[in-house]
Amino acid sequence: MGFRIIQLRHHIMSLLYDRPDIRLVCSSIVTSLQTSLADGYLEIPELGFSPSSPSSDYGRLYIKEDGKIYFKNDGGSEYDLTSGGAPPATVYWIEEDGGTYVYPEGNTSARVYDEGQTFSYYYEGTNSSGAFFAGDDVGVIGHRAGTSSSDLPTFTNDEYPLIDSGTNAAINSLDEVTYTGMYAYGELYNGVTGISRWDTGIRGVGLGNPDGTNELWPVTGVMGEVLYDGSYNSGQQGVYGWNAASPADADFSIGAYGRTSQTGLMSAGVLGQYTASVGDLVEGFDGYGSVDVWGALGYRGDIGVLGYTDQSTGFGVYAVNDIAIESSSNPSLLMYYGTTWGGIRWNGTNMQYNNNDGGWLNIGSGFFSD
Repeated sequence: MGFRIIQLRHHIMSLLYDRPDIRLVCSSIVTSLQTSLADGYLEIPELGFSPSSPSSDYGRLYIKEDGKIYFKNDGGSEYDLTSGGAPPATVYWIEEDGGTYVYPEGNTSARVYDEGQTFSYYYEGTNSSGAFFAGDDVGVIGHRAGTSSSDLPTFTNDEYPLIDSGTNAAINSLDEVTYTGMYAYGELYNGVTGISRWDTGIRGVGLGNPDGTNELWPVTGVMGEVLYDGSYNSGQQGVYGWNAASPADADFSIGAYGRTSQTGLMSAGVLGQYTASVGDLVEGFDGYGSVDVWGALGYRGDIGVLGYTDQSTGFGVYAVNDIAIESSSNPSLLMYYGTTWGGIRWNGTNMQYNNNDGGWLNIGSGFFSD
């Protein structure tokens, strides 16, 4: 080793014969190499100055009096090699004993499984969040096996309702879907399923803005949509609510529940509406000036509201109104025809009828009486 260092020293010194400033540096470095490599370390003397730039395609490594290691390239740029900290450590992927997955060294909670296993990518740890994904058009995409990534739709601006471009009742690259944080598609069965033991399986919240519904679409918490009328007896439903508990006498067991605290035009706990054409999302919000507040509203079409029961003690339609606040225009059951209306109520003694605000008449024995 000593002989080779001496050769290196003479070679460098001959190359830098016309550079006395660098010869001094190199002489010190090579001398240090001779005396320190045998002891297992490299000892380089500190410089009180920065050397000039090296020749083209060369660089210079040195230590200055501040105790830091520097590098200067052939363009004259000097870099403090200690400013960036230590280089990142190499992390290896390790195969577990069974050979079914690999995990990054030091983190057995994160795994990548082999083909044919239950999971593909897996994390089960104590971090506050399991994963984070963000994308310009869509954050997360999930397909059931059998649906290729080539069948991804194009993500675009507001697409309501969705347009099935191929008219094939399936999603493919010809279709367009509104930008979304999460997109899932199942060729069969469900696209997304949420289950909760104590709270809500799937919760939708529409923030919108203080002005509420805008001119193009309503701000909704949950929106359901179907595209075809269906060829089977059960048809197709945009939103379906079902209390599937075994038959019993439990209270407040409701398939679909709607609620509001607003008293404005067409405000309703539940609103059902028929429109002659599909139109757009705000087609139905044209108001119905004769009625201001609705608990449940069926509006236009062959049947406004349909109630049915197959129980001997049940009610097809159950209407209740507080007689203390009831007025001629506020009956329990209100029926409209054009601009005229008729109302029916029970006043605690008699069933009564009101014809277009003409006063309440008792109904009995096939005739009306005051």
